[in-house]
Amino acid sequence: MQQIFTKHVFDEYKENHVIKPQMDGFNDPTLHDFLPLSFSSVIKVEYREEWFEKEFIESFRNAAKVLADAGQQAVNVANGYPFPKFSYALPMLYMTRHCMELALKRAIRKFGGTPGTTHNLTKLWSSFQSRLPSRNNRICEDRRTIKNMGLFVKEVSTIDDTGFDLRYSKDNVGEYTQGKWIWVNAKEVPNYLDQFVEQLESINTNI
Repeated sequence: MQQIFTKHVFDEYKENHVIKPQMDGFNDPTLHDFLPLSFSSVIKVEYREEWFEKEFIESFRNAAKVLADAGQQAVNVANGYPFPKFSYALPMLYMTRHCMELALKRAIRKFGGTPGTTHNLTKLWSSFQSRLPSRNNRICEDRRTIKNMGLFVKEVSTIDDTGFDLRYSKDNVGEYTQGKWIWVNAKEVPNYLDQFVEQLESINTNI
């Protein structure tokens, strides 16, 4: 008989210890161990689409901020620069990229468009822009804002345009997806993400 594992660390799995369909009221002794997966699931049906869209966008935006803060704390020492063994930047930038994708899809739907199932950030940005007035018919502030948002999209998409390269270490042909040394600003990423989401939320759909 052969031993599969060199050690056994996985505990006995107990039903409802990880996921529970409901709590035993607010007096449930495990209440503070759990988080609601989605508040939108209890919203009235006629309002759910709006709530779900916003909840997913805000949840990924908040997760990016939390990871950015944790990454900054990991390297914020008095002397030198400690390199964490594992990356905070990978999941932070993934959360950022996915949040941008969701925000763009929401903006496209606001204009009556159908973003479809694509995850391609560049294509979504182009689809969004195609619904805006032509460049010559935009006020100066709009032109400047669209340009700066586009630069943010372009920079993030060079790291991961489709949502694949920040999730997997190798691509379909065996190349490392993040094989180049790159620095990611943990202060500025969530800052620009906040602005990106809020800018898209301020769209005037009557143009």
